Amino acid sequence: MKVRMKVTGIFNGLGKVRNVFWKTLILTGLLGLPLAGYPFSLFDNPLPSSQEGLKVREHILGSWASSSTYHFIIQDSHIHIYPHASGRVDLFFIATSSPDSGYGCKQYHGYTAKTKDMTVLCLWEIQTVSDSQEGNIKKKSPKCMLFPYKVTDDGMLHIWAFDWGKLMECVEDGKLKGEITRTPVKTRDGDTVERKDMQIQASPEELERFFSTSGLEELIGKKPEMSFYRLSKPERKPFTPPEKP
Repeated sequence: MKVRMKVTGIFNGLGKVRNVFWKTLILTGLLGLPLAGYPFSLFDNPLPSSQEGLKVREHILGSWASSSTYHFIIQDSHIHIYPHASGRVDLFFIATSSPDSGYGCKQYHGYTAKTKDMTVLCLWEIQTVSDSQEGNIKKKSPKCMLFPYKVTDDGMLHIWAFDWGKLMECVEDGKLKGEITRTPVKTRDGDTVERKDMQIQASPEELERFFSTSGLEELIGKKPEMSFYRLSKPERKPFTPPEKP
């Protein structure tokens, strides 16, 4: 029986721009290996915040850019990260492609957490949902996405993907609380393949203990999946309410 991993996407529903955006994501490695996939939507919980509460890490704020080439088409990606007074951040991921100028944009809300050896972005996707009574409303996805990252001395932002196989082994060995489902499916060629779906159900505290014990750097790829250079830092200006007319 052939084995196929299910790729769990986070940028579905972009309509006309979806094909261009998926090429960009696969190219940059944000989804990891095409047949393994990074389990973006598989974490039921984020890492816990520090005991002092949420605090924005200044080094990750601002605008970041990355550029690469896929089939002679330049693919550009941008990340814009803005702070909240609550200690959380808003993150906007934008991917563009030339010469057809296809693009896609997604919004996320979350915070940064710290493990023993690495910082992690804990993010929830913000989706716009149409409601017949309230109109367009924004809803936060129920699943959390974890992005291990580092900002190096040269001013680069590097983002890693978890090693799907290692996480699955930890779930199967009982080291990490989760569930793996195996579903036989038929391909267009008539072959029977096994689709594997993994959902990590560990609590925030269990995730922190697991990453601290196993070592987060042992559970991610050797090289970052995406690397960005800084474009600018956000200006922090005090808010001045407008004068009454």
